[in-house]
Amino acid sequence: MSSEKLIKDVSNKENISSSYNNNTPLVYTVVRNKAYDLTSFLDEHPGGRDLLILANTRDGTALFEGYHGAANPARIKTKLTELEIPIPSTYISDPNLPTFTFDDEFWLTFKIRLRQYFNGKSRKANYFKFFTWILSLITLYISTISFWNGEYWSIPVFGTLLWIVGTRSLHDGTHATTFNSPFVNKCVGCLGALHMNPWAWLHSHIYGHHIYSNIEEYDIDHDYIENYKYMNAWVRNLIKIPITAWWTSFFEAPLFEIYGKWPRQSASEFYDFCTKSEGMPYAFGNFLRLIFVLMYIIQPFTKLSEYGLIKTIIFATWPVTIHSIWEWHWTMPIHHLAENDRPKYVPGVSWAKWQVENTHDANPRSIFLNWLTIGTSNQALHHLIPGVDPVHFPYISPILEQTCKDFDVTYRYKDSAMELFYYFYTNQD
Repeated sequence: MSSEKLIKDVSNKENISSSYNNNTPLVYTVVRNKAYDLTSFLDEHPGGRDLLILANTRDGTALFEGYHGAANPARIKTKLTELEIPIPSTYISDPNLPTFTFDDEFWLTFKIRLRQYFNGKSRKANYFKFFTWILSLITLYISTISFWNGEYWSIPVFGTLLWIVGTRSLHDGTHATTFNSPFVNKCVGCLGALHMNPWAWLHSHIYGHHIYSNIEEYDIDHDYIENYKYMNAWVRNLIKIPITAWWTSFFEAPLFEIYGKWPRQSASEFYDFCTKSEGMPYAFGNFLRLIFVLMYIIQPFTKLSEYGLIKTIIFATWPVTIHSIWEWHWTMPIHHLAENDRPKYVPGVSWAKWQVENTHDANPRSIFLNWLTIGTSNQALHHLIPGVDPVHFPYISPILEQTCKDFDVTYRYKDSAMELFYYFYTNQD
């Protein structure tokens, strides 16, 4: 079974779409074999409606555990008691899906220590993140002006800032970690949607990758890791990436289609969804992508006579290429284990241990590296507690390290980014 087919099957798109179109009176999920009616809770949920609708008619245990690891357990228990209902007859448990356990001492102890660390402190973004965000936006503006003026230095700076500002916005916004307002988080996620549709990202990344990490045919990111795991492929894809970037920019954004192996959604379906009020930010995000195409990919061709053909092609393709190198050659592969080190999945394995033992960190206490990699240098923590903003991870990292030692859980990390990069590309079959 291909990842594309599987993610479509797992997404249960018909039920999700009907929830958005208000054609069904019940939005529910199943957590630890108990069903909960989310219909009246959609607008109250601190993480927003989208994550609840993503779990509609599904087993949402893993989503629930990851996003509530640092939350107040007494308050959550009270709310779950209010929402509990008999399991609906429409619920069908898929026996083929990977199964996990969530009551092991490692996970329970880590959650206790995590709550002690926060102890009333906000788990959202802090002033340092907002300061660096504003600084990055100012630098992005300066590099954009230089880019339009044809200055070569702007290409690597501009491309990197597309990653730091753009992809960080998509990633953290859709994970609902930045602001307290779910609507603002959604808007932030859509502002960063330069390379893919945020709604598809919710399906493939949050529900697929974060739950079934490194499980072939269930983790859609696994395919991308396979594509980029060899150095010769890394070099070869430097040529391929500009072509891919152009394809996604010219065809994916204007047509509201999802490129490659992301779960597809027809233009008419997406248009219908975007006409609903809660779909408007997603529509606006795709509109911004079209503006991006005009400003940063078409614009160099307006200076073809001044630049010449070679310089025009470089300026039209390489900022997006550098952004893609950050994403596809840095975050996707190297933080998710070289092939030789991947553990074998066993049904019923501890979900928390599986997340930690299938990730690989780089200098996890480094604040600078955390900023530069938009938090992916702390991949283990991000998989355990995706609802906590990555800006906190360097400070929480010692808690994870100690808990792993206490319960003999393999926690992989390298002391530097380059050491991890070298390890990954030299340890494949």
